[in-house]
Amino acid sequence: MLPGAGSVSFSLDKFLRIGIVAAASLLVVSLVAFGGFKIYGSFASKKIEKLRSEQAAVFTAADQKEAERIISMEKSAAALQTLLNKHIYVSEFFDLVSKYTLPRIQWTACVFNSSKGQASLSGEAGDYSTLAKQLLSFEGDETGFENIKIANVNLDRTGVVDFEMSLEIDSKKLQK
Repeated sequence: MLPGAGSVSFSLDKFLRIGIVAAASLLVVSLVAFGGFKIYGSFASKKIEKLRSEQAAVFTAADQKEAERIISMEKSAAALQTLLNKHIYVSEFFDLVSKYTLPRIQWTACVFNSSKGQASLSGEAGDYSTLAKQLLSFEGDETGFENIKIANVNLDRTGVVDFEMSLEIDSKKLQK
């Protein structure tokens, strides 16, 4: 045997014992932590169940149905408000046309597309000058009319000017 060989063996045995003790300690700590989590989970589940039963005692089935009905009504009211905010009032278009129409202009037909904010009007003017003034009247910024175009202008035998007009209107002008 070599000198010092026994001391190496002794240190290795000591090292193995320390490793076994450390592994056993780690196993015990892990088991205690696992058990603690299990106990806490059980305790939390019981507490949740207790809170649910207390809530059921406070809110009867009728109260819960009433609360659901109130929430449903609130959603319906919000949807109705949204619909009203986006609603286009066609009468507003006719009010604007009436407001900016000159006395010697007579409208004979109107097609209005409210979803696109486009209108096609047919009318009669007393003369060309009145038609030009009507065009200027509709072109003001305050009217809300845009892209105003006049077409098919004809002078009939009685001196009346027949014409067609197309225009667009900002849909915000048609909302209240």
